[in-house]
Amino acid sequence: AKGILNMTDDTQFISTYDFRFGDQDDEYFELNMSGNAYLFVEDAGDQMRQNNGEFHFDISENAIMEVARIRARARTEGVTNTVTVRDNGQIICFDDYFRFAGGGSDVVVNVLDNGIVDADGYIGFGEDNDFSATATINMSGQLMKGDGWRMIMDGSASGFTTVNLSSGVIDTGYIESDTDNWVVNICGDGVWIVDGDRV
Repeated sequence: AKGILNMTDDTQFISTYDFRFGDQDDEYFELNMSGNAYLFVEDAGDQMRQNNGEFHFDISENAIMEVARIRARARTEGVTNTVTVRDNGQIICFDDYFRFAGGGSDVVVNVLDNGIVDADGYIGFGEDNDFSATATINMSGQLMKGDGWRMIMDGSASGFTTVNLSSGVIDTGYIESDTDNWVVNICGDGVWIVDGDRV
């Protein structure tokens, strides 16, 4: 199954139900938002959730995705899921985490050109023990903010996380990991603020 949602020019998508995409390995979902488009999903439990398949988000040109949480498990091997926030686009998780938990799918998150990711909870990559893929975060936008940042949170996971921070600000209360399967590259004008209780 293939699903594509294109939102432009002040269009709005408002839902009081969970927004689920990718329950089977062969499912594909694409979300493109631009031109002040607005997507809101009320807190109905699972929120934006993906278990399998492949997905791609592109949030740009002042578009805003506002959901309680994003929960991607990414269990389909051999695909790369992407989230790109650019050109003043925003992803706001107003009640909890922005996380990519496990499985064999690679994930690339690009926050570019004044893009913003703002999570009321933590930002996480590779939390489950079956995380065997790679997570790459390329940050040159305006802001990534959460109350914490989790990298590879199960010691038996074999995946790897890379954070490339070249400009903009990552602001988290803490950074934590159960493995050493990660690398953080900070260069240029990049700033990472850690103002919580642990690194």
